[in-house]
Amino acid sequence: MAQHGLNEDGLSSVAVRCGLLCGIALCTSDLSLQPLRHAILGDCSLVTAEYEMKWDAICRHSHGPDYSAADELVGFAADNGLAFHGHTLWWHEAVPAAYRESSEAHFAEAALQHLDTTITRYAGRLASWDVVNEPPEPAHGREDGLRRSQFLAALGSDYIATAFSRAAVLDPTAVLVLNEMGLEYDLPEAEAKRRMMLSLLERGSPEARPSPVSGSSPT
Repeated sequence: MAQHGLNEDGLSSVAVRCGLLCGIALCTSDLSLQPLRHAILGDCSLVTAEYEMKWDAICRHSHGPDYSAADELVGFAADNGLAFHGHTLWWHEAVPAAYRESSEAHFAEAALQHLDTTITRYAGRLASWDVVNEPPEPAHGREDGLRRSQFLAALGSDYIATAFSRAAVLDPTAVLVLNEMGLEYDLPEAEAKRRMMLSLLERGSPEARPSPVSGSSPT
């Protein structure tokens, strides 16, 4: 589908000439703002959900998952010829309240079910996914650099490889991203995170295809 309203001199066109995509993080309330919609369609080639695709947003109700907001954002992108970046499947700060005190076994089952259900719902429609968000934390003192989180406790130190392997099977055409913030800074903390992220990628998963690292996606 051709992109609607693209400005040939806009940011998206400039980005394309550099081999890049220019995008924006949105929430559903933004779609009612006509000046913003106009700017998006003129200057962006990719959109992502600011928060409404995170696990705790989808499972904010006790009666079960609610994908209506995510569906609206994905539909907006599809209707206007924009690529969509899924953000994010697993993040330690987006665990639904119902699972924050769960047993490790219960949490693992719920996390895997969420990943499988969400990817399956949108498989073939998204350009890319942030599969795991912000997994390293140097201050936690682990040799492997991983953040101490419910995902680590419930699924073990290979939880990132598990997530990527499942995502690769469920959505084989999407780009799968290991997302982290602040990697670009010239600071000791950023250097430590860069080394940890490279180590995670080198360990990888034999079943999952190579994965990019993003340092600027919204958290």
